[in-house]
Amino acid sequence: MFNFYFTLLVRQLKQASIRLFCIALTLACAVTFSISMLGDRIERLLNLQAKEVLAADLVLESSSQLTDDQEAIIDSFQLDKANILTFQSMANTVDAESFLLSSVKAVSDAYPLLGELQITDNLYGQAYPVDGIPTVGEAWVEDRVLHDLDINIGDYINVGETAFKVTQIILYEPDRGNSFYSFTPRILINWDDIEATQVIKPGSRVKYRYLFAGEINQLDSLQQSLSETLQLNQQFVSLESGGRTLSKTFDRAYSFLNIIALVAVLLGAVAAALVSFHYANEMTHQYAIFRCLGMKSKQIIGAIVIPIVVYTLLAITLGFVIGSVSQSIIINTLGELVPENLPRAGIKPYLISSTAVLIIVVSFVWPFIMTLIKTSPKILLTNNISAKRTITSTAAFMLIGVSLLIYLATSDVLISVYIILALSIFIVFSLILINYLILLLQRLTQTKNTSTRLAIRNIKANHMMVSLQVIAVALTFFSLALVGTIRDDLIISWQSKVPENAPNVFVINLTESDSQRFVSYLNENDIIHNPMYPIVRGRLSEVNGINIDDYANKDTGRYDNSLQRDLALTWNDDLPKDNKIIQGEWGQILDTNNTVSVEQDLADNLDIKVGDMLSFMIETRKVSAQVNSIRSVEWESFAPNFYMIFSPSTLDEFPSTYITSLYLTEQQRPLISSFVKNYPSATFFDLDFVLERA
Repeated sequence: MFNFYFTLLVRQLKQASIRLFCIALTLACAVTFSISMLGDRIERLLNLQAKEVLAADLVLESSSQLTDDQEAIIDSFQLDKANILTFQSMANTVDAESFLLSSVKAVSDAYPLLGELQITDNLYGQAYPVDGIPTVGEAWVEDRVLHDLDINIGDYINVGETAFKVTQIILYEPDRGNSFYSFTPRILINWDDIEATQVIKPGSRVKYRYLFAGEINQLDSLQQSLSETLQLNQQFVSLESGGRTLSKTFDRAYSFLNIIALVAVLLGAVAAALVSFHYANEMTHQYAIFRCLGMKSKQIIGAIVIPIVVYTLLAITLGFVIGSVSQSIIINTLGELVPENLPRAGIKPYLISSTAVLIIVVSFVWPFIMTLIKTSPKILLTNNISAKRTITSTAAFMLIGVSLLIYLATSDVLISVYIILALSIFIVFSLILINYLILLLQRLTQTKNTSTRLAIRNIKANHMMVSLQVIAVALTFFSLALVGTIRDDLIISWQSKVPENAPNVFVINLTESDSQRFVSYLNENDIIHNPMYPIVRGRLSEVNGINIDDYANKDTGRYDNSLQRDLALTWNDDLPKDNKIIQGEWGQILDTNNTVSVEQDLADNLDIKVGDMLSFMIETRKVSAQVNSIRSVEWESFAPNFYMIFSPSTLDEFPSTYITSLYLTEQQRPLISSFVKNYPSATFFDLDFVLERA
């Protein structure tokens, strides 16, 4: 029997329909595999880089040290660990002539678990990564420390009761990039120097961060074990929503690629259906002869199913090979647009492409092939060479297959429904139109020659093949229209949200007097910049008089990541350019004291509406304001954006710093050095440096 199946496979491979069947499935698999593999590798890279924001896979944050029970639990897991302690302290020169309020960060040897520190040996020097931390007695500092204390590399500064030798300048910390507004001059020291400073006393305001990295199942088990022991001042930290820009951009681009893959898969599916129709017609007599020779039904089924399975597996294998080569070519073609050393893909691309091929075989191929199982020997005695097919069941199979393929590409039920409805309408319209044209041609050709009338009659008789060809043509035009529409939407979206002169430098911690001088300097040098916004740090504490812990929790279903940190609160007379009022009126801010405009997503997550009263803790004081509007915010604009914008007089009594963003051309980039020299108290956050460091 093996020889029979082997001979059958070899002979069928010589048939044009089988070769076309393999080609259709191979191309569908290759396109799906190449795009899903590229997307999976980029997604893995983004996930790895996103974790650098935490410098770890998992972080436990606390205002006190771990308990003995918690340390015992942590020690029972085989994970990479590191400790961080941050606190505010006055640093001063050895002669005590200069003082500076600084953010001191003590780290253990393994820091950072993910990402890398970048330092330089001198002011305005070239950044380079370092594998290590300051040794005991040394301090690495930001350039502002050198400016404000008027010291140089090699000098000493006092932190508490200990003098530290300044040996390096810090340019980048992986776990500091998610906090634009809390920057105070950084001093990095060794964990073993904490006790010598004698700064940490009972009741001191400090923040401990315990970093963990390792296998996901180990991390999940650790988090579950520690969750039962967490105190009120302890919490696990997750990635915050600050990375929306890159995430949304990637999601849109990946969706566009998936739609392109879907187009190729659908066209491959129709091609497979067409060749399967031909194959079924060609093989009808052969399988009728098998029955005449006494072959049993199980053997007939085997002779039908085994070739399809073998050629499907062959097509999938070839698809993997071609797809791998294609995605490598795509990466090389994109050049610098795609980072080097992308992580290896996981199993997801193999599953997606294999699933797509199997859906095609079951929905578009099997409805025609299964008619061979019921082939009767009587066909050999008649002119009817085709077994009866049920058009309704075939159409149902195809509709289910198309629906599954579309959902596989979009992963969104609503979008899938829209595409299926539009595609169905397009195909139905095409079928109605072609049938009408056939009837019209019949009437118009009644007086024509015999060959013309026979051609039209033949088209009508082979309505199944004609319908498939119409569907193929309809799918082609629909796919081109779909790709064009999504491409235009994607490009327009990118162009509208990320203009050519999008800001590439953020400036924070400017004093009020410096901010005025800085704006004048920017205008004099024709530097494009956003408005200057004052910043006050505060935390949402109450909604309509209800404590935020009671208002937003698991029981109420209201929650937002912003509740876990201080917010950058600002005020302004004008609505920011990329903001739009969704509810309420912005103009009321100017007429009423103590009002606030709230960002739309935060308002939705916390069920905040126009007219609600919000309270904030700023320093040790409570400030209340009534919500007068809800705003949408374009986080992709690279302009300063805020969850809360107050009426101008609400926060006047609080000390503030200022923030703006600006665009520097390549010719203007050397000005950054003069910025740092002339405004030493400010922080200049170079986005190009962060984006290019990989």
